Amino acid sequence: MTNKCNFTRYESNLQLAILKKCLLISLVILALLLLAMFKVSATVIEVLPKLEQMIENQQLPQDKNNQLQLGAVTALMVDKQYQEAITLLQQHQKQHPTNKTVCYLLALSYVGQANWQQADSATQDCIKIDDRWPVIYSLRGPILSALGKKKQALQQYNFVIALTPDEAGSYLQRAKFLYANRKNDKQALNKATKDIAKYLQLNGNASNSYGLQGLVYLALNKSPQAKTYLLKAIKTQPGNLTILAELLPLYYQEGKTNQARKLLHSSSKSFNKLDKEKNSLFQYLRAKHAIATKEKSKVEGYFQAALKLKPDNLAARKELIYWLDKQERLPETIPLAKKGLLLSPKDSYFTSYLAWALTDEGTDLAQAQSWLDKAKVLTPDNVFLSDTQAWLDVQQGNYRQALKHIQPSISYAQQVPEIAYHLGVIHYNLGEKNKAIEYLQLSLKLPESFSGRTQAKALLDNLTTSS
Repeated sequence: MTNKCNFTRYESNLQLAILKKCLLISLVILALLLLAMFKVSATVIEVLPKLEQMIENQQLPQDKNNQLQLGAVTALMVDKQYQEAITLLQQHQKQHPTNKTVCYLLALSYVGQANWQQADSATQDCIKIDDRWPVIYSLRGPILSALGKKKQALQQYNFVIALTPDEAGSYLQRAKFLYANRKNDKQALNKATKDIAKYLQLNGNASNSYGLQGLVYLALNKSPQAKTYLLKAIKTQPGNLTILAELLPLYYQEGKTNQARKLLHSSSKSFNKLDKEKNSLFQYLRAKHAIATKEKSKVEGYFQAALKLKPDNLAARKELIYWLDKQERLPETIPLAKKGLLLSPKDSYFTSYLAWALTDEGTDLAQAQSWLDKAKVLTPDNVFLSDTQAWLDVQQGNYRQALKHIQPSISYAQQVPEIAYHLGVIHYNLGEKNKAIEYLQLSLKLPESFSGRTQAKALLDNLTTSS
């Protein structure tokens, strides 16, 4: 089997405050450009701070040809024609090698391509031109995050604060980095809280910090405080579905589904339905709400609507697989998992789930073993894979081997009904009737439904009536 978990993830666009004194580039176009380009990673939610003078002190000649040239560059970037923009910028850079704005735009174009190595190289070139320009360190932080260089990324945010100690946005930026990349580190989360306090002390806009403060409290397992701040955030930004995705489960935990429904309804009026990404997320949240309110007939329709709008909504795909699995509709999960692997070839969930589903289906055990081997490489510490291996052994009639392989998973039998069921089947086939009955009863006592529940009940009935 695969690990069952909550797949809701906080995903946020990286927002760039208005860049003042922009001599050559439309404020509106550039702001939209940066918002679009920084949707690249679910783990990178750092926000570029308010930077007052992006192009201050530039020596770019302001003749008509140069304005047209950079205008063409920004138009290409907005249209996501990044390579063409890079070509023009490189030509311009040869004429003006010390112009840091051109260098900055070149780095942004590489970000648009998700070419992180080249983007980092471009930011280093900018630093050689001006090593006290906070803008470039703000850009380099997310780039290094995407490269997995978290320690170096944090240094960039520290540099920005050192260069602009009285700039409120710098502290909020670092707080977002700490939350996004070290949310399991209590010390880092406490530091993020202090950065938020400093942001507010420097007269930062409080409404901009509500969502982050709520998420930090959530990571610290302080649900009441988290709910307070997330609710403040959603009241100021009712169309922020990523925040809503974190807030709604807190209401479900309290059994307050009516309040959750009102929040969901209010948010439905606050975003453009033609935005497929947001609408897909909204349909996903409706599916989650239907699960919470036990409106079983609506769940699948909402999930399918989310995937129709955005097939690469991986969270919705995983949750639909999980839900179908619990309904004992295993054959329907396999194509969903295979499609998920086409969209995200190294996704550990899709890989491990496909191994499990093919094993349980039992028609192609060689393929099941192949996917299981891949899953073990991706997540070698996933103890649930030992259960899948054991179930594959059962399908092949190797019951002693199955008992050996399932050992790392046994401690989870009290929480995961599939494991208890599998243990029951293994002990039954080893002639250990009492142990088989014990584990089968355990699997059926657990409230969670699971693939195999019908078979577990049938086997238990057979064992208890024949005794």
